[in-house]
Amino acid sequence: MEKYVYDHVEVEIPVGGNAFFNAANLTRGICKGVKFVPYQTATPAIRTHAININVDDNSGDKILGKTDYRDFSGGNGGYLENFKPCNFKTHAQINVDVVSVIPIATEAFKGQLIFAIVEDCN
Repeated sequence: MEKYVYDHVEVEIPVGGNAFFNAANLTRGICKGVKFVPYQTATPAIRTHAININVDDNSGDKILGKTDYRDFSGGNGGYLENFKPCNFKTHAQINVDVVSVIPIATEAFKGQLIFAIVEDCN
């Protein structure tokens, strides 16, 4: 049976800003899914923004190309079924970029990007 661990990156784009960057080290293994959980219900001002999430490895190679944050939000179903499917090795640092096409005007964009990882037990 696979053993999952859940690593996360706290995301925040402040009012007046349009970007977030974080270099993170994930648990060694294979990432099977990624999910974005916003901390607040999206207001109309946030819902109209195109806010994209991009994940690269530490050499700049794309892991998850630029995709709107709503594509990382789950629907109904079991817990893992709500994650955006992926399949990449988590053996080194990753870089997470979150970019809004226009500056955030009324409230900060905050949430958690969660990585579902099958832990490497070797």
